[in-house]
Amino acid sequence: MLDMREKLMLKRASCWSARVAIVLGSVLMLTGCASNGPEADPFASLRRAMEDGRSRYHARAREIADWRPEAPSSFADVLRRGDRLRDRGQTADAVWSYLQAMKLDPEASAPGERIGYLELRDNTGRAEVIFEDLTNAHPMSVPAHEGLGLARLASGKLDGARVSFERALEIDPRAINAVGGLGLVHDYHGEHETAQTLYLLALVIEPYDADVLNHLGLSYMLSDDYEGAVDAFRRALRLVPEEAILHNNLGFALGRLGRYWDARQEFLQGGVEAAANNNLGYTYYLNGRYQQAIRNYETALAASDEEYRLTIVRNIMDAQDALARESGGRLH
Repeated sequence: MLDMREKLMLKRASCWSARVAIVLGSVLMLTGCASNGPEADPFASLRRAMEDGRSRYHARAREIADWRPEAPSSFADVLRRGDRLRDRGQTADAVWSYLQAMKLDPEASAPGERIGYLELRDNTGRAEVIFEDLTNAHPMSVPAHEGLGLARLASGKLDGARVSFERALEIDPRAINAVGGLGLVHDYHGEHETAQTLYLLALVIEPYDADVLNHLGLSYMLSDDYEGAVDAFRRALRLVPEEAILHNNLGFALGRLGRYWDARQEFLQGGVEAAANNNLGYTYYLNGRYQQAIRNYETALAASDEEYRLTIVRNIMDAQDALARESGGRLH
């Protein structure tokens, strides 16, 4: 079984990939950056499946006061305009449209739900307040209960998250994000078999969801089923072949099976060569092959930028300490 270090995943390994890889949080982190720590955002991939809010709420291209929306013909028109702006990454303008939609129909839950999911990327506390208000005002809103569950999960409120996801499923048994979120709760509790059952159920609902396949692969990793993890990550990569996160996760699964050459090829798909050597070193470390880990770390160190060298040096020290313990305190 994975120890706590591995469950907190890939400590102090460095990040060179073009896209910062964030998957599933502290108990499931197997990322392209091979990173770990309280700064890790545990729910990026699940959030992408919910809403695509790429830009920060306050990072707008121009002041709201200078922007004049097109004359709305209906609530639906304004809501669709907000969705188009959101999908183009114009988050602040999207929020402005959603606020206009709320004025046109104060009883509708959809505009507030969309704002809540955009806030979820940057401020989980504020998102939680928004979704709490929405669930009180619209107790049958599945997206509101799912969003509240995600916000609570991001804050480590596992029991509250479970309640929210289960409530969403009472309303709609096919609420895929509630199914996946409940899987995350079970994985956090170490109940990986139950989590995997939920991810497989989510795939029955939506067979072509790469994020769910990624979660399933990570859960298999946590239960030492590396063959299952390889299969899940490869299925996800058939859907999104360029996803660096998935290449790195597949690399770690292959590495745990001792397929180091194959693992390195995947790491190279997920980042530059220095990152690949660093991640391969960590794979050797997890497998107890500390000398090989040190060699790969040293290769990564020689090619790394200044920003990441301290991280790699710490990895080398960890591997040296482990080698010393294995040798009874004597390094060879």
